[in-house]
Amino acid sequence: VSQSRYSSRRFDFAISNGKKLVLMEVNFYGGGGSKLKATCGEYKGLNELLDVPNVDFVWVTDGEGWNTTKDPLRSAFDALDYLWNLDWLYRNYLEDLFK
Repeated sequence: VSQSRYSSRRFDFAISNGKKLVLMEVNFYGGGGSKLKATCGEYKGLNELLDVPNVDFVWVTDGEGWNTTKDPLRSAFDALDYLWNLDWLYRNYLEDLFK
């Protein structure tokens, strides 16, 4: 994975407790299309790059768009440690990362 591709990346959220850093991307797709497939590939590469101690990458995504783009989502789900939907945030999964 090319690090320069991500060198100017700004994450939607960065949360730290002083011991661990959680970087998050959050999105919602109301419709399907090629954007969803491209996003899956991008976040899989980003996850590989961020495979360092005390850093976790979390992708939160939801929406009806995923109903027509299940294969790329499945591939991303298999590759990422943390791929959540909105319900998982409501269930305090984020809090569990800092335990």
